[in-house]
This record gives sequence, C-alpha cells and structure tokens, in this order.
Amino acid sequence: MSTETPLAGTYVPYEYTRVSVPKNKVTLYRDTYRNFGWEGGTAERPRPGSATTEIEFKRNRDIRNRDEVIDLQRKAQGALETITGLERSRTMVASVLAYLIGIVGAAFLGLSVFATQSDVNVPAIVENAAGMPAVISGAIGIVLWVVAPLVYLGARAWRSARVQPQIDRQFAVVDGACEQASQRLRRVA
Repeated sequence: MSTETPLAGTYVPYEYTRVSVPKNKVTLYRDTYRNFGWEGGTAERPRPGSATTEIEFKRNRDIRNRDEVIDLQRKAQGALETITGLERSRTMVASVLAYLIGIVGAAFLGLSVFATQSDVNVPAIVENAAGMPAVISGAIGIVLWVVAPLVYLGARAWRSARVQPQIDRQFAVVDGACEQASQRLRRVA
C-alpha cells in the first residue's frame, strides 16, 4: 500500500484568498473556485447578523496558464455578483411597493383617528375632505394593509419572471468560465 507524500524539502508557493459569500451560495462558490485551481473552502466563518459567510481558499501560485485562469476567474466572480444582485432585486422591488402601500394605509388610519377626535385640532386635510367619514378612511387604511402583502407576492413573482432569464445567462457565463479555466489548468503551458 503506497501513499503519496510530498518530498521532503519540496516547496509549494501558495496564494490565499478569503471570499465573502451569501450563506445560501456556499456550495456554488466552492464548486466554482475549485475550477480555478483553488483548494479548501472548508473553513467557514459566519458573520453574526449577516447573510454572508467567509470561505478561505488556497492555490498553488505556479498553476498552468495563470493569467488566463485569473481573467476567467474575474469573469466568473462578476457573474456571481450579478446573480446575487438580481436575486436580491426580486424582493427589494416588492418590499418597497408593499411598504409604501402600508405607509399610505397607516396615513388613512391616522386620518380616521384624527377625524373622530373632537378635542384635537383636526388637520386641514381632514376638514377639507368634503365629509369623508372616519369609518371610510379607516376602512381604506385597513384595505391597504391587507393589500400590501398581496402586492408584495405579485410584485415578487413579476420581478422573478423578469430577472430569471438574466440570472440564467449569468450562470451560463459562470459555467463557461469554469469550463475554460479547468481546460487551461490541464493544458500544458
């Protein structure tokens, strides 16, 4: 039974990197970086209160076709960052719309409260509301609060449908860069 061990005195010049990645994409980043000659990726450092994790990698500095591999790695990193941004935009747009509707609903509920108070100076907007009863403005506020989560779900689905083709294209960029890099690492310089 023979086991391969490095020869005594053999020096391997390593380079190291630490990558901050979304927690739900740790495996994707490990697999991607492996195609660029990086090893490791097991030492994760979760950031408290953050959706990211740090992964540490090392790579032999004497890899074949180093400059080409580094260019392909940058291309893949850019695509991965774009994917993360596009995925984040799915919920960002939907959240902004839902929050705005919720704030308008809260304003209507506030107006209904002011309209029922006789000892409070009623804002001019309520006085000039041409008899808009407090019940109607309260009902509008409650309806807007009920509608806000539905708008969130609809806007998220709409945005997901719009960005999914872009995300798929970026994954194709990552896959292409990984394939080319792994070929260059095997090719003799």
